[in-house]
Amino acid sequence: MPCRFQLASSRRLARRRFLRLAALPLYAALGETARTGARPLVSGGRKRTVHWVIPAALSEASRAPLVLVLHGSWQGGRKLAELWEPLANQEGFIVAGPDAGSPDAWRGAADPPELFRDVVEAAAAQRPIDPHRVFLFGYSGGGHYALQIALAESEYFAAVAVCAGQLLRDQGRFLALAKRRIPVALFAGAKDTVVPPEDVRRTEQMLKAGGFPVEFTQMPDRDHAYTSPARLHRQVWTFFQRHHLPSAPIFVEYR
Repeated sequence: MPCRFQLASSRRLARRRFLRLAALPLYAALGETARTGARPLVSGGRKRTVHWVIPAALSEASRAPLVLVLHGSWQGGRKLAELWEPLANQEGFIVAGPDAGSPDAWRGAADPPELFRDVVEAAAAQRPIDPHRVFLFGYSGGGHYALQIALAESEYFAAVAVCAGQLLRDQGRFLALAKRRIPVALFAGAKDTVVPPEDVRRTEQMLKAGGFPVEFTQMPDRDHAYTSPARLHRQVWTFFQRHHLPSAPIFVEYR
């Protein structure tokens, strides 16, 4: 479902604010061994749930990359975060999987860009993250929405990757929001009948026409189901590793 963002203030450097978190530290709540689980977050006056994967082997002093994962419709952040856990533990990056405000879809009114900024700041409040390597990944409905958020906040996220996600024909207006030509990776299953690869190809063409660096990968044996994603995750992470923000992150507020 398309959403509409209206610019509410000029571009500004993202700042650390007093974070509206539950009282217990994230590490203590999740457990020092696994550091994996769900924690509440209040964003925009609403209580939200975020599912975390924080590798126990991470150094407390090192700045870790952060990957926000957006789930598909009628799903939730928990399962997607858990599927990313093996690679996160292996490669040493944090995963945050927020739940959408409505179970059927991500929506602009319920899930504005500020939600994802608050998730990033929640992570930064608990351990050092690398602000130049904060990434967005989305699957299906979460992939559609990750593209929109990435374009709206192109100077806040380093890169975006989506599986079975696209921009609809009338969503080209989102390209005009992007102050930076954020790198995009598109993955499509050759056997996907829900979001066919030709639809993802149209999104690739739309983005390339707007000057965005885009990589398209067609996966020959995959349909729309999100099963056995280890190879996909490795490809996405390889893409992310090649990108970082060239300067301090800038967040744009909308209403």
